[in-house]
Amino acid sequence: MSRRVSPDVIRAEVELVEQRTLELQAAVQEALDARDMAAGAIELSLKKALTAGRLLRRERAEKDHGDWGRYLEANVPSISHETARKWMKLAEFAERNSLETASTIKQAYILAGILPEADPSQGGGKGGGGSSGDFLTHLEKAKEAILADLKTRPLEERSPEDKLVLRERLTPFVRLYEALDAE
Repeated sequence: MSRRVSPDVIRAEVELVEQRTLELQAAVQEALDARDMAAGAIELSLKKALTAGRLLRRERAEKDHGDWGRYLEANVPSISHETARKWMKLAEFAERNSLETASTIKQAYILAGILPEADPSQGGGKGGGGSSGDFLTHLEKAKEAILADLKTRPLEERSPEDKLVLRERLTPFVRLYEALDAE
């Protein structure tokens, strides 16, 4: 015996689905906005470190030998001597070289030779940073996920919109491959 569902029940279910969809869309947008803000903050921190490094170099050049440490402690106590040294070295490197490929301060330090490159075979760099090893692990997991997804749903079964999104998301990997191929 089939049960009839009243129009009020159907309307309530439709409203619930719409409400949940709106809630999901809002949460996704907030996550994307937060991701974009974080990426922007990381890029901004690199720019600010370069600016601070340039200004620190200018001040150090005007100080007599032995006065720099005291000056730094008295006037910029919020950073260590080591941070000041790294920022100054980074600014000096940036005067002669491009840091365009660096998206974080750590990447810029590695490019400038301030920090050693991590050895992927050791699962990271000296000091246990682990970024390159972690990077390669994440890259391998991404490859496995992409291949599994393509096996489940081949490209020819995807909509033009899905293909466009896939192309956009794979673009950084293609650029990385091309950069490595060019070396």
